[in-house]
Amino acid sequence: MFGKDNNKEGSMHKRESHRGETQKASIYTAGNNSKRNKFFIITLVVILVVVWGGVIYDLGPNFSTSGNDSSKAVQIAKENEKMREKIDNLQTRNRELKDEITALEEKLKDANLPDEDELFVFNDLVKVRDIDPTILVDLCYATKNNFTEQKLYSFELCLLRKSTAEKLAAVQAEVKEDGYRLKIWDAYRPLGVQEKLWEVVSDPIYVADPAVGSNHNRGAAVDVTLVDEKGEELIMPTGFDDFSERASRNYSDLPQEAEKNMNYLTESMVSNGFTPIQSEWWHFNDADIQDYDLLEVSFEEFVEKYFTKN
Repeated sequence: MFGKDNNKEGSMHKRESHRGETQKASIYTAGNNSKRNKFFIITLVVILVVVWGGVIYDLGPNFSTSGNDSSKAVQIAKENEKMREKIDNLQTRNRELKDEITALEEKLKDANLPDEDELFVFNDLVKVRDIDPTILVDLCYATKNNFTEQKLYSFELCLLRKSTAEKLAAVQAEVKEDGYRLKIWDAYRPLGVQEKLWEVVSDPIYVADPAVGSNHNRGAAVDVTLVDEKGEELIMPTGFDDFSERASRNYSDLPQEAEKNMNYLTESMVSNGFTPIQSEWWHFNDADIQDYDLLEVSFEEFVEKYFTKN
């Protein structure tokens, strides 16, 4: 009996001992897990701090966790205010320009300008661009860019006899088919200007004696060249009012392209009712020049009649 009881007690003692060891092991394991969790959390925090610090460093001056943000916000607000002021000023100027344009339009309505469909003719003179607005005009005597270095024309007003202007328009239509356009250097020239030219160059080869008069004074002569589609002048023997032998049609040592262009212009002008002269490749007379008398019409008089004809 006692042997059996002793055995039972021994067995129970072993189970109790085993249970105690198991509980200790569990407590030990839990303790270890708690330490690992704490270590993991601490490590994670360190990593986050390092990463966050790197982000702040990368952002540099564009990022701040200090009170500088408020000063930057104030600066941005000031810049926005300046921009709004500029916009307001531009809008105000825009309204002023609109008012100015409206005022100019009203003035134009009261200016009594010629109707587009009505051709103004005064003493048989017309504005060339009223006949053909595609003809280019660059009157050298309306600027200081001429051999006298004086502005001789009070207006850049390109006038010709009506029939002469119509012939020139026919030339323009012809050369446009080949991609060219006419450019006028001089047309009708008042007698007063002829006298000033004669004072500078008293050589009838180049400047007509005002006592006799020039065909320019008749409104039936034109100094002209050609331009391409871009408005660039074609290569010609010389420029305008070149008083050298190279300007002569008889000059034999011209570059091939210059000679070709001069001949092309001459053929077009002649086929539409003009005649050339030998001393100046750019000068052409109306073939009916004998039908026209000298004119004594100033630019000022033409302009006055042009705007007050009614």
